[in-house]
Amino acid sequence: MSSSAKTRKEAKQIAVADSISATKDKVEELRGVVENQRARKDEYAAIISQQADGKIYPYKSLPTFHAFDKVVHASCRVFL
Repeated sequence: MSSSAKTRKEAKQIAVADSISATKDKVEELRGVVENQRARKDEYAAIISQQADGKIYPYKSLPTFHAFDKVVHASCRVFL
């Protein structure tokens, strides 16, 4: 085998090894993403379950209509 053929073969082996390494790194990164998404899904499922059971109220922090009406009326007076 000529030295140039051997060099090309070695270069190809290095390129394949680099590609495999990059693919393994990407797989690990995607595993982390999947793990985070799974944890987020589980968290949301728990919240939804608690809402369905009546343990937590999703809109408790929003203003009531009464409070909203006061804001609207106050802002309307500015324009009158």
